[in-house]
Amino acid sequence: MSILEEHESSPGLLLALLGYDAMRRLRAAHDAHGLKPRQFQILGLLEHGGLSQRELNDRMGLDPSLVVALLNPLEADGFVSRERDPADRRRHTVSLTPAGATLLVAAGEAQRAVEDDLFAALDTQQREQLRALLLALNQPASDCA
Repeated sequence: MSILEEHESSPGLLLALLGYDAMRRLRAAHDAHGLKPRQFQILGLLEHGGLSQRELNDRMGLDPSLVVALLNPLEADGFVSRERDPADRRRHTVSLTPAGATLLVAAGEAQRAVEDDLFAALDTQQREQLRALLLALNQPASDCA
């Protein structure tokens, strides 16, 4: 096998190239709804109830200032609300508003359409297998030992 053939079939390179294409297409679907991908993630995390800003930071693995920068426009547009915790005035609870829930559904449908197109060559079993493999790759190395 030549070096070129080896690189063309390299799992890491293929994953990177497919990941780039997937991100570009998913970003376009989110942009069409006025969202950044991370803002879509925030709405999804809030779907089943409010979280503190700290919990959002932890779940997203982002610096607190980045989460605040993502939340500010969502709050200004009425998609999330932030309230101080009466028991701890330093703590803010972030909740999804009805408008945010509607936006999440619409953006979620757009995301599913992109994913259906991205994975059109795979049957249901192959899609589930890919999902399981990606979840395994996303685990920290210490969890795999």
